[in-house]
Amino acid sequence: LRAALPDGLRPREGAGGGEARGHAWPSRRDPKLSRARQLRHYEAGLAHERDLRLMDAAREFERAAAGPDGAIAAPALARLSKQYCDLGWNAYAKRAELIWCPHIVPPPPDTEREGRALALRALELAREAGATYPHSSKCRLAVAAALGRLAMYSDNRTKVKMSNEVLEATEDIIATNPDDDYGWHSLGRWHHEMSRMNLAAKLVIKLYYQGSVFNASRDVSIRSYLKAIEIAPGRLVHKVELAKVYEAAGDLDKALGQLDAAMECDVEDYNAWTVRAAGREAR
Repeated sequence: LRAALPDGLRPREGAGGGEARGHAWPSRRDPKLSRARQLRHYEAGLAHERDLRLMDAAREFERAAAGPDGAIAAPALARLSKQYCDLGWNAYAKRAELIWCPHIVPPPPDTEREGRALALRALELAREAGATYPHSSKCRLAVAAALGRLAMYSDNRTKVKMSNEVLEATEDIIATNPDDDYGWHSLGRWHHEMSRMNLAAKLVIKLYYQGSVFNASRDVSIRSYLKAIEIAPGRLVHKVELAKVYEAAGDLDKALGQLDAAMECDVEDYNAWTVRAAGREAR
């Protein structure tokens, strides 16, 4: 896996990791790191992420994950996974001629193998986060997000398996932390994507892959996104994704209303950048 990563995207030696097969994870703890410095690293990571300098962000989040305060280390480790997740998705989107961001540093790699390696690294880090901080909704959400992105590099059977795991993880996050807006967002996205499939595709998934696709509901998707917006009204991605569901339901007035509201929101990271670009294109 590490050999497949592009130059400059490989983790530092001794920085933790593993192959996510149930092994004990090496400790990231840095006994010399104070909580104040840990917080500074985390805030620096957020600033780099906003500026789309994802590997600079990853390095800061990795340092923050080694600090003494678990309340900082847990989201730092989740966000470390997210940087690789976003890099992997940007690589996939460019190759698939979808909306991708040309401003990200580093730029997307040239080969599918390298893009997939980034997505695998994201899942490896997310699994570490979930194992280290099992009660953190952010770490569990990192697993769901990494699975969703890695699915784009996977075969159909693996996609269905990952989809089922995403749904289970998302429902568990909401059950334990109902105020997690991204948990509701993830649930809304799952129901929207699955409900869009035609009956024949659903039957194949159910009969051959044991997927949960017949549980999907557009109404649940709408309610989930509305809940996410209620919790975090300033988050752009919730509004644009809800607009997509309204458009699919034929309610164009509500779709345009959500898009207009989204354009007033802050662009906080790569996901917000790409979703806003998609929203502008749809508008």
